[in-house]
Amino acid sequence: RAHEVDTSEFSRALHAELQQVEALEVVPDAALVKAVETGGFLLPRDGLKLADALSLDGLFVAIVTGYDPYGEPVVGVGLTLFSRAAAPLSPVDLDRVIQGARPLPMPTGPGAQPVTAVFAVYDASQQTLRRRIGWFAEGHTASDVGLGWERYYRSMPLYMRFVSYEMTWRIFSRIDADIVKGQIAARSAEASASEGGLAPHPPPGQ
Repeated sequence: RAHEVDTSEFSRALHAELQQVEALEVVPDAALVKAVETGGFLLPRDGLKLADALSLDGLFVAIVTGYDPYGEPVVGVGLTLFSRAAAPLSPVDLDRVIQGARPLPMPTGPGAQPVTAVFAVYDASQQTLRRRIGWFAEGHTASDVGLGWERYYRSMPLYMRFVSYEMTWRIFSRIDADIVKGQIAARSAEASASEGGLAPHPPPGQ
């Protein structure tokens, strides 16, 4: 089809960007593809099950929700992290993660336990996005080659590399924010307990 995304190309681009994250060991795509094909896993529903099968600490699952490569390209993407180390989400929490990410259609089920998810639409006609493309290109020495920074939205493989970079940055920013929120909540709970609200009752007769 004319507007069909090259998923293997996008997978390679995302894999390359995830490899840039310090202390993150990324499993080769071929191992994941083989496990999905032979194990009958359906992603993203079986994200946590696939992580268990491969003994992975976590699994990133990306879905392309919109793709128009012509002229000034538009790409919609959702990226979800499934983690074996995290406590499972309740059905209500899972629904909130999914519904807050419209229009990404994610199937629900007992095996679907996303830790965090990010969603974005990248429209190259927007000036703010073009500025970010320019900054990305500067870090990849594109200004001295061919179309300069513009090649990162004139070439779909390069544009998908930029999108992968952005999505990687987004999801780790979200993870960091969630960690900070958790730390603040824990400190707040400790402070409330120390103020006497949770002080133990004295033994009977005292």
